[in-house]
Amino acid sequence: MNKTILVTILSAAAGSVVAQDVYTGLDVDYTYIGFADITLPENQDRMTDNVWITRDIIRGIFNAAQEEGFTGQGGSSPSPIGTAWAAGSAADYQSLTFGTWGSVHGGSPSSLIGQDLAVHLVDDDIYIDLRFTAWGSGAGTGGSFAYLRSDIPAPCNIADNAMPLGVLDLADIQGFISAYLSGKILPEADLAEPFGVYDLADIHAFIGAFLDGCP
Repeated sequence: MNKTILVTILSAAAGSVVAQDVYTGLDVDYTYIGFADITLPENQDRMTDNVWITRDIIRGIFNAAQEEGFTGQGGSSPSPIGTAWAAGSAADYQSLTFGTWGSVHGGSPSSLIGQDLAVHLVDDDIYIDLRFTAWGSGAGTGGSFAYLRSDIPAPCNIADNAMPLGVLDLADIQGFISAYLSGKILPEADLAEPFGVYDLADIHAFIGAFLDGCP
């Protein structure tokens, strides 16, 4: 591969890298009816591999992917671990001040009903919109709660051969091109015609997928 072409491709890719993903809108309606087995996936809102939101019969929501239950007390709790919250829209994340979920509701989760919130999924570096629509107070409700949130697309798996896995980023592009230059054939690398041949067309297809976001 011509070095000038390689440098041009890498420069274009590097210039397009965005450290965070921001998803706006309230397209997902999640409802937990209460009194359910919260260890089951269907009773957790599995936003990503790192964030599974659920709630026990009492107390607040927590991240079942990283903790066994709600920890701490009221507004001082760090739960859901792996998330940060702010009043406002995810679109404005750069100007918002994020804290724990508890710091946003100040010990009264029901006060969040109807409020527009921005949530940072820290390990994934994803920002989403979220709005609570219901909150069950007291053991008699079984821990019920409901919210609307942004839809989060599935992670990209095209030639995802570099850490962090599950994220198509510049490291994958560099790994993809290094494999091409060394003659190594990646299982996910044959993206363009003629199929069965790992060539420059596959490099272009990979860069296009990266720039457009994961299909």
